[in-house]
Amino acid sequence: MAKRNLTRRQNWRIQKIQEERSARADRRADRAEESLLGGELGSEQQGLVIAHFGVQIDVEVQDGPERGQIRRCHRRANLPALVTGDRVVWRADNQQSGVIVALQPRRTELYRPDHRGQLKPVAANVDRLVIVFAPLPQPHRNLIDRYLVAAEQAQLEPLLVLNKADLLAQPEHADIRSWLDDYARLGYRTLCLSADSGDGLDKLREELRGHVNVFVGQSGVGKSSLINALLPDADLRVGALSEMTGKGTHTTTTARLFHSPMAAT
Repeated sequence: MAKRNLTRRQNWRIQKIQEERSARADRRADRAEESLLGGELGSEQQGLVIAHFGVQIDVEVQDGPERGQIRRCHRRANLPALVTGDRVVWRADNQQSGVIVALQPRRTELYRPDHRGQLKPVAANVDRLVIVFAPLPQPHRNLIDRYLVAAEQAQLEPLLVLNKADLLAQPEHADIRSWLDDYARLGYRTLCLSADSGDGLDKLREELRGHVNVFVGQSGVGKSSLINALLPDADLRVGALSEMTGKGTHTTTTARLFHSPMAAT
């Protein structure tokens, strides 16, 4: 199906709807904060954003006797949008939730364009961009190059990972391995592996060790499968490729931070 071009009025309506939704979310956050502030809040604590769901944000406690526990928090409306990996200051209430009151300076930021073409942050304080692609769904080299540009702009070290390497034996995918050779000659670190068979996972573990990594790539290339293979307790939902289009289905709905003994945080 040909891509549909939106008129200026349609783009304006989409922008207006998004702004109204954002305003409603801020009002809900204000009401939640007022409700929380009506009771007694604890002292300020350090926290780490590990996931966010609209106006609610999962914060991992970074100090004190509850270190490592997760609190579902709201952010103060005067704060900027928060992303996974943010270091924050928060205050607890007596309902196992809390309020984020401050954002700590970000060491690094990863951005992507929204539906209006404006850049918005999607992750913070990471140092390695793991670019995953596979023979299926059909990879797009220009997308890989865009990820490499994003890594350069964000001052992140890129790592190219070809998953489903067993498919390279099929004649129609034979030229894809040469892509890795091309990128390797340009100085990029590359890996060829299979999440299903486990081949090459030890090399990936070694590459990830000592880094805060973010996985990116087309839907269906096996990002969730790789994380499940590396971290069985993660139990991420995995989707099959569409039989009609050969494209991936969106199964990961939010960016989430996972700790691993093989990687520093």
